[in-house]
Amino acid sequence: MILVATLVCDRKASSQMIAVPAMAAIRGDIQLYVNVETRDPSGWRATFAPLLTFLRDCPVPHFLDVWSPLETWREHPTIDDGGSRLAPIVMARNMAIDCALSKRASHLLFVD
Repeated sequence: MILVATLVCDRKASSQMIAVPAMAAIRGDIQLYVNVETRDPSGWRATFAPLLTFLRDCPVPHFLDVWSPLETWREHPTIDDGGSRLAPIVMARNMAIDCALSKRASHLLFVD
């Protein structure tokens, strides 16, 4: 099984319906992993309603992880340059790796 993974976040919510439908169209033994990073833990469902509807109706097995960097132990970047701004991306990718290992995937494909 190939786990196909992507990260979507609040600031790029307008692109939430680009990667996931394309991922679901891949043929073969695949499962989807969708990682939603939100800075609005109480309002993310409204922001990502189209994605949630798509996943609800998607015939491809999928896993959804929703998390907020505001709820982690890491300090948040105060400027948008430098390596610290990439910390949420690294965390999301590590979460995808954990999912792939737990599902005994043979491969992991990141769709950025």
